[in-house]
Parts: sequence; C-alpha cells; structure tokens
Amino acid sequence: MLLPLGMLLGCASALGAQLAAGVPQQPLSRLVWSSDAPLPSRFISAHGRRAALFGYSENGLEAWAYPLQILNGYRVSFRQQGAATEIEGQAVLRRITYSPQAVTRTYVGLNGVAELIPTMQEWKKAGRIRYIGATTSRVGQHAQMLQVMHNYPLDFIQVDYSIANRDAAEAILPFAEERRIGVLANLPFGHATLLRQAADRKLPPWAA
Repeated sequence: MLLPLGMLLGCASALGAQLAAGVPQQPLSRLVWSSDAPLPSRFISAHGRRAALFGYSENGLEAWAYPLQILNGYRVSFRQQGAATEIEGQAVLRRITYSPQAVTRTYVGLNGVAELIPTMQEWKKAGRIRYIGATTSRVGQHAQMLQVMHNYPLDFIQVDYSIANRDAAEAILPFAEERRIGVLANLPFGHATLLRQAADRKLPPWAA
C-alpha cells in the first residue's frame, strides 16, 4: 500500500501548492459529497499531507501516519446495553458524507425507527421515495423487528435467513406474508460460512 499512499500524499502536496499560488477555490460548503446507499465494495478515504485513512468497508480500513501503519482491518461495531453480541457497523451503515473537514459515517439501527418512519412517510407521500423498509442481520433483533412490522406500514423488510439460520421462519416470515410485506434475505450464506463448509464436497451429478 506504499505506492497508493505516496500518490495520496503527492496529490495533497499539489493541492497545497495550488492554494499557496492563489488558485481560486470553491466554497467549502460546495465541496461536500454524500452517498445515501454505501455499497460494501465502495472505497473510502480521508487523507492529509502525512496521514491517511482508507480502504474498503468489507475488508476494514487502514490508518497511516507516514511512514508508519497504525491500524489495519479497522471495523466499527456496536453493542446495545445488556446485549451479548455485537452489531456489525457495515450492517447498519446508511450514509457516508465527504467534506474537506471530515468524512462522516451515519449508522441507523432499529432503535431509530420511531424517529425515522414519520419523516419517511412524508417523503413517500411527497413522491421523494417509493418504499419504506427496515433491516437487521441479528436474530436477537427479530422480536424488535416484529414490533416494528406491527406498528408501521412497511413495504419491505430485510432479515438474516439461510438454511443454517431459519429463525425468521417462525414468526417474521408468516407475519410478512399476512401483511404482504416484501422480504429480502440478509446473509443467505451466513458470512460465507456455508460456502466454506461445502468447499470440499463434490457437486451432485445433476449440478455438475
């Protein structure tokens, strides 16, 4: 990663030279870019003249204070009070905002539904959005998801469901069918654990 880091530092130096030369600059308020749907493969970077934080979300981020690497594989996770397991930040990451001053990552969990749904309903009524949904990747939040499905008119939900994790079939999927709520399967391969378990098995004749 030394070559990309050197390129980043070189670009930062070139920008500094432009500023020193008095090149007209855009107002900082206009130099903001926001992504409402951050994808797992999206590259994230924030850098100065001798420090940088960058990487792909699914692989974790690297932090450098040239020439030293401070962090590698950095990830964000959350743990609710009293919970035994963590919530992966990538599962609840909803927005990334870039500006000259900072890179802001916005996370939204099921605990924020009560505050968000009324706003989303207004947006839907105004034609700004078409669908309203809620997502989770944790079995421990299924009871909370059911409550959300009872309380709000959702168009779709996303829950963790695979042949190794059928918990959603007990109550969530039947209720979604009753309410005609669309369902997306989250983690259908269980963080690829199912693929690893089947890696040394031969395909059956009908699939070969």
